[in-house]
Amino acid sequence: MKKLLLGFLFALCSVYSVYAVKAYPYMLTKTQNDGTVVNYYLHGDEHFSWMTSEDGFLIAFNEQGYLEYANIFDNLIVTSGVRCNNESLRSSQEKVFLMGRPKAASLADKLKSIASNKQDAILKAPSNMDKPSKYPLKGSPKSLVILVNFSDVSFTSSTANQDFTNLLNQSGYSLNGGTGSARDYFIASSDSAFAPQFDVLGPYTLPKTQRYYGEEKNGSNDANPGQMVIDAVAIASDYVDLKQYDTDGDGNIDNVFIYYAGYNQAEGGGANTIWPHRSSIYGNYIYDDVRIKDYACTSEFRSSYGQTMCGIGTFCHEFGHVLGLADLYVTDYSSNHDTPSSWDIMDQGSYNNAGCTPPTYSSFERFYLGWLVPTQLTDGNHILEPLITSNTALIHSVTPHNLVGQSPNPKEYFMIENRQRIGFDTYGVPGEGMLVTHVVFNSANWSNNRPNNDPDNCGISIQCASGTTSSPEYNTYPGARNVTICTFVLQDGTSMPHKLMNIREEGNNVLFSYDSSESGTKVELTTEIDDFLVYYEKNAVNTDTQIVNFVGTKIPGEVTFALSLGTNYRIRPVSETPVDFARNFTITVGEDSTFNLDVEVIFQPRNCSYDKPVDDVINVQSDSYQAQFPITGLSRRPVYVVPPVAYEALEVSPYSFLANWSPVEDAMGYYLSVYNIKDEEGSEMQDFNTFNEGAPTGWEANFNTVSTVHKKSAPRSVYFTKNTDVLISKKYFMPVSKISFWLQCANTEGVFFVDAEDENGDWKNIYSIKIDASVRSKEVTVNEANGYSRFKMYYQTNGEGGLAFDDFTAYFDKNITFALEDYYVMADTSYIVNNLTSGLTYNYKVKATDKDIQGRYENITDYSNEIIVELPIGADPNSRELTITVSEDKSSYLVHVDEIIENSSIFIYTIDGVLVAKVPVTSNTVQVPTLLKGKTYVVKYSSNDKMKRKDKVGKLYFNL
Repeated sequence: MKKLLLGFLFALCSVYSVYAVKAYPYMLTKTQNDGTVVNYYLHGDEHFSWMTSEDGFLIAFNEQGYLEYANIFDNLIVTSGVRCNNESLRSSQEKVFLMGRPKAASLADKLKSIASNKQDAILKAPSNMDKPSKYPLKGSPKSLVILVNFSDVSFTSSTANQDFTNLLNQSGYSLNGGTGSARDYFIASSDSAFAPQFDVLGPYTLPKTQRYYGEEKNGSNDANPGQMVIDAVAIASDYVDLKQYDTDGDGNIDNVFIYYAGYNQAEGGGANTIWPHRSSIYGNYIYDDVRIKDYACTSEFRSSYGQTMCGIGTFCHEFGHVLGLADLYVTDYSSNHDTPSSWDIMDQGSYNNAGCTPPTYSSFERFYLGWLVPTQLTDGNHILEPLITSNTALIHSVTPHNLVGQSPNPKEYFMIENRQRIGFDTYGVPGEGMLVTHVVFNSANWSNNRPNNDPDNCGISIQCASGTTSSPEYNTYPGARNVTICTFVLQDGTSMPHKLMNIREEGNNVLFSYDSSESGTKVELTTEIDDFLVYYEKNAVNTDTQIVNFVGTKIPGEVTFALSLGTNYRIRPVSETPVDFARNFTITVGEDSTFNLDVEVIFQPRNCSYDKPVDDVINVQSDSYQAQFPITGLSRRPVYVVPPVAYEALEVSPYSFLANWSPVEDAMGYYLSVYNIKDEEGSEMQDFNTFNEGAPTGWEANFNTVSTVHKKSAPRSVYFTKNTDVLISKKYFMPVSKISFWLQCANTEGVFFVDAEDENGDWKNIYSIKIDASVRSKEVTVNEANGYSRFKMYYQTNGEGGLAFDDFTAYFDKNITFALEDYYVMADTSYIVNNLTSGLTYNYKVKATDKDIQGRYENITDYSNEIIVELPIGADPNSRELTITVSEDKSSYLVHVDEIIENSSIFIYTIDGVLVAKVPVTSNTVQVPTLLKGKTYVVKYSSNDKMKRKDKVGKLYFNL
């Protein structure tokens, strides 16, 4: 197992690092040494990062460079020894290993603790560290950019200097999908107030290797990035006068930006590459009478493969830190709550359009940097022009605002802007319409680069029109869901009393009205709308209906009820003479300007949504008032899969047979179990040493509390402390004869219960024991468990303390040895079972499973009927198939040959024909060497490496 240290130490080159680009947010791929391809995600930033599989399991590289599943123990990421494969390529053994295993999301508290320790270390940097330099925010200041080769990695282009000069300065830059240079970006973001000049030097070759500067060391993603900057500036000082880059005369170079050769770690470039970041160097590194202080850096290439030159996204993100902006993603990794995401370059927007076109600065960022002064929201009709062309926005707060971006009063306010895909933002913004940004300014959080770490106190968040940031087109008003009302919700959860009404788009403009007068007009929903649920049948259309009540006050004239989205819902007023369901209807309100109306809503989905909600909005509108009421439902697919019917085995040989079974409607795959039963008692013991990471495979629990004080043999035991704690065993392959377990009381009194699941799925209590001080260490045997195969344990306590539980053992009248246990067979209805022992009797059963829209396998059926297969003794002399079995002690695989041919060997190949082992044959039984677990190999018995028709061959799935 490989252990990666997660502690944090400052690099010896005296670097104070706070800001970094967020990890590439989209899927990456890794081609491993054996040719297998693994999809994965990278998370975190310069200070702390980790990887997850495509479906969310924590993974890490082992010492051989292969990705394995991993856990966190004592600030260590520990690989498990089990290789990670993409979900569609996992073996049944790998799937069993993952059952009940916690995903990375459930490890958030541990990740937060590690990350917080690192950030605390950053914030406790030496006290002689000056504040970051103030870079000029107006005009055309010069900025120093240096290209550097490592001693072992160089820029690939012979015109690198001109290439990067164009990337940063050329008007209308368009190479590799670009839509403008970095200079174009800042001109567009500042309404031409800021047009920096980027002077590109180099490339210069540094004295050390890429690994020296970038390897993961002492818990840091990069060992010596500051030394890279020092070495680069030292070389550059021989070619240019560095004083010209101290524009404010404070004795420091305003900023140094480094482009280094090769890839970067944030986009999957590897552990020895440098993570793009912005930092400061303390100490007196002086050249040309000016000191190196602030710097930022990124790589030559984007992505983790190929040779495509980077875009401007990461450069502009890091340069945003130079200007004084903070990161808007969750920098301590504490949760996955909503942040501005792809809407903002200081979040993950730096990766928009493959890093070529980040969104221009938001109205808040322009306000903060002094490039925009917003207009206070007032009563009346408003026309909001696009931010990109007008550089205008509105501001709204409880009291009039002082309009000072870096010292706002009040500190909580809303910025209202219009984002459109025009100009520089044509490819840079993820949606169009009115975007409302909620700002709660905290100067300490900004200074410490933590504005959005607390989900309950976010500094910058988008008030999403649809109530969710799940998709960018749902964030804006009116947006994809035609949300035409905006209610401003304050940090304490209260709503400001007045709304933006009748929001609509005309061309590139957004129009709306605002009235702060107290009219008393309102429409209320007096009955709660429950979630709709329909099972989407293949040959029938099912529906779900509800009747809800609306009450209107001071709303004269005609009122229209209309659905805003799709065609899955329809409505109608409830009346003595029913009318047809429709997308909308209109009523006329009486002279008293009030109404009380029942409305029937029908959900009739057009397709199956599985677990994805189907949403709509009931829009209630008059000439002067508007209200919206969301509705949601699920259109699930019924469960069609049933247990298969297993058929008699075919092609029975001394060492193999063909298992086969009936096809099952809607099944996407099958789980095959092949086993030998001996007429002797068997048992299976389960310990709980890793229960704090999740329940064992096949088990379920609603808690993960453990005790390291009260325990049996392993370092940890299950620790029941609450009346709500429930532990459920796996469903054993056959009924048990009895169970046993160990208990120890820890200053508590109560009753411990064991229930068993009957054949109807109902739970029946079979055992209970009073817990008091006498239960100090007790072995319990429950004979009443006879005949059951699944058990539930829970504890009803009367006070403090807890109950330790360990070493759960199930006993069986028979002893089962599995040749295959729940081996997954994709879609096929037969499978050749090899590597069996001749003369033994085997049994097999099979289960079916369907899958949902996300590709997750669920609704696994019970087992089929059992088939008994009696293998004959001896080998078939005419067969070309090699016999491969497992040794009696289960330590190795054995190849059996009928005759020993002189100078012959067993040749072992990967499935793509690469020879991995050669074992001379000196006896009729040849032991297979240790191979990569979880891989399939071709085994051949021959006198040479060339395949001949008479050679005997076989397949081996190595799983020991």
